[in-house]
Amino acid sequence: MAYEALKHYSERSLTFRFVSNIDGTDFAEAVRDLDPSETLFIISSKTFTTLETMTNARTARAWSMDVMGGDAASVARHFVAVSTNEAEVSNSASIPPTCSDSGIGLEGGIPWVLR
Repeated sequence: MAYEALKHYSERSLTFRFVSNIDGTDFAEAVRDLDPSETLFIISSKTFTTLETMTNARTARAWSMDVMGGDAASVARHFVAVSTNEAEVSNSASIPPTCSDSGIGLEGGIPWVLR
């Protein structure tokens, strides 16, 4: 995992957690002691169509909405999507909508879509 390889260079005051399967217990354990107003979800998927990705994105959104009182605008500021499929990210109901979307090109032409 890239995180493990680069951990030495990370900001140690930040907490990083990963959920890569659709086991609800895995998600619950990952967020059990987090404050949603201080949490950034990075939803990363090449196609943005896999069952695991979309289930975890919906679960994260529901958790955030529930804990933050259903304030969609506030929740939207806590999600970032990383994908090569900008159209699917833009059409996804799992990622909260924002006022503006922008693609940022990276080396190799892989776009990061920020929402």
